[in-house]
Amino acid sequence: MRTDRRPAVGVVITAALVVMIVLALVAGGLLYGRGGIAPPAERARAEAEAGYAARIDPLEKEESQRRVALGAVVGEPIGQTWYVICGAVEPGFLIPASQFCDLSVVTTYAMPWDDLPARLDEVLTALESTDLVVGLEEADAAAGWQRTDRAALQEPVGKVAEVEDGDGSVYVREPGTEVILSDQPVPGPFPDRALRREAIRETVPGPREAAIEVRRRVHISRTNIGCVLDRGLACRTPLGEPSMPAIEGYRE
Repeated sequence: MRTDRRPAVGVVITAALVVMIVLALVAGGLLYGRGGIAPPAERARAEAEAGYAARIDPLEKEESQRRVALGAVVGEPIGQTWYVICGAVEPGFLIPASQFCDLSVVTTYAMPWDDLPARLDEVLTALESTDLVVGLEEADAAAGWQRTDRAALQEPVGKVAEVEDGDGSVYVREPGTEVILSDQPVPGPFPDRALRREAIRETVPGPREAAIEVRRRVHISRTNIGCVLDRGLACRTPLGEPSMPAIEGYRE
């Protein structure tokens, strides 16, 4: 008498497929929650360090070109600070949270306050002659620095030039105004953290000198840091604060 084993084999195969699907769902859920195989903080830190390494040399060359052009008009900078700023965004429904990091440089010059419109025109003309070579879409880089309406005022104070999407700006501060050496924080699930490196120690402009602050920013990383679902199925970050890169010469 022969027993037909095909049904039993089919049951085993079906059970194996079910187990594989369950394991795949569990693994997928874990990856979805963590954003990847390595811990979120570790990946965010590593990607920020790699992004910095890729961007710092081109941005330093770009900044050097600006310094030469502006130096011919207003002289050497009276201060320069580099920043690495990291924060996070929570896009919402079922979309994992991300940590982002930016690299910025803020360079400050002093300029006599008298005949300000003509002097500023010289400064902005020199700035417009420089190239934007890193961190921008081709069209934005080709557009270069754009003057704002304030640049045409008799006393052009505030933001007088910018680069698309906030990746560059020029501010004029009247005599006696404190120079602000930081980027504006981006609202997010927790406060941004910043590392800084002072390349040129800040000095105060003279009593009849305006301060010209030139800022340039590039994005260096954006890391999927996973998802902790709330009751409304919105993703919340699993991190309690930004995971900062370790970069020589920078400190909080």
